[in-house]
Amino acid sequence: MNNSSWLKTLAIGFSIISFGITIAIVGYFVLTTKQDKTPYQRPISISPAITQNAAGNWKTYTNDEAGYLVKHPTSLDEGAGSSNNPIVDILEDKNNTYAIYIYTYTDSAGFADRSFLEFNAKVKDEEEIIVGGQATKKLTGIEIDFERGTLIHVGPIKYLGKAYLIVYTSGNNIAELESLRVFDQILSTFRFTQ
Repeated sequence: MNNSSWLKTLAIGFSIISFGITIAIVGYFVLTTKQDKTPYQRPISISPAITQNAAGNWKTYTNDEAGYLVKHPTSLDEGAGSSNNPIVDILEDKNNTYAIYIYTYTDSAGFADRSFLEFNAKVKDEEEIIVGGQATKKLTGIEIDFERGTLIHVGPIKYLGKAYLIVYTSGNNIAELESLRVFDQILSTFRFTQ
């Protein structure tokens, strides 16, 4: 074998190995940078249920016209804001650190969807939850008006031609963790009566 054919063989072998290495490198980058085209679906969470011990000390608020009941700690005062469309019920902390508003729209086709789109906060978190046996959204954000208070918007919850929105607000106060835990527990007690 002369030098010329030996060099040709070496060049061909080197070319084949170089081609193989190039294919391997390109394949590696294609496979490691390929993004999954399946959209991420966050699991639906269920608000934590109140313990039997706490439930025994809680009051039940029922609004027959709106068609729901909800349990709450005795530290919250009950109040009605409006009996028109929407029907508004208020659960307010006696120390004025937070309030919970429950809006009932008798026209589920329009009012609740528009109101839900007008969420007056900088959204920090969004999740799917179950309230009253119905899947809905829970938006958590910072109050735009105050730039610091917590605003949580749950809904719309549609049931028998009505739509419900449940709103937590700490006004211009930073929400206390305990009040957020209580709000989640209150959501777990929300039931339809019709």
